[in-house]
Amino acid sequence: MALTLGFAGQGFAYYAVTAWLPSLLADVQRQSSAAAGASSSLFQITAVAGAPGVPALATRLSLRTIVATVSCLWLALPFGLILGSGLWPLWLTLGGIAQGGGVTVIFIAVVRLARNEPVSGAAEDAFADSSR
Repeated sequence: MALTLGFAGQGFAYYAVTAWLPSLLADVQRQSSAAAGASSSLFQITAVAGAPGVPALATRLSLRTIVATVSCLWLALPFGLILGSGLWPLWLTLGGIAQGGGVTVIFIAVVRLARNEPVSGAAEDAFADSSR
């Protein structure tokens, strides 16, 4: 159940931000539609840094610390845009890193929280069966 909620939350956040960001940049930053679309690509590009960044952190930090860090980065995006919209490149970068790292955190949680290898494999098999 937690795996399903994790993936659903990650997917919802990603698609909501992807759909909302160009409109927000156009409205708040007074960017043209083309500029807002190009500017919002910063969110997509920085996600590439989050995906390998989380496993690198996982070798040094606890799962709770990683989840808290990714969660704070996700929250920095909407709150930063609301409270300090002039720093939008920073907020898009932090949110992008969180987006890329969020999926990785879910898979790391499956591996770390499993009691043994067969339990971890069963969780992965159940996810694969449910996605068909």
